[in-house]
Amino acid sequence: MLHIILFLLKILGCILLVILSLILILLLVVLFVPIRYDVSGKYYGTPEFLGKITWLFGAIIATSDFKDKKLSVRVKFLWKTFIDTEKEKDTKSE
Repeated sequence: MLHIILFLLKILGCILLVILSLILILLLVVLFVPIRYDVSGKYYGTPEFLGKITWLFGAIIATSDFKDKKLSVRVKFLWKTFIDTEKEKDTKSE
């Protein structure tokens, strides 16, 4: 009977170790993968601005563009677009 209890505790310990290892790996990725940004702007009568932020080797991309007094923002995660103000304006006009 005791060996069954010890075997179950061994399995639970291994599962707990795997879960804690995954949490540690995710924490290290968040802490040590750099955030890259690129910002440019100019002003010749009207201001223009372009900004781009990427994280996790391009898996998360946020871009912002201000041109002709219109601001557009796009946020993507892998292939899925979460926020796209240009698309929202097009659907509202239709």
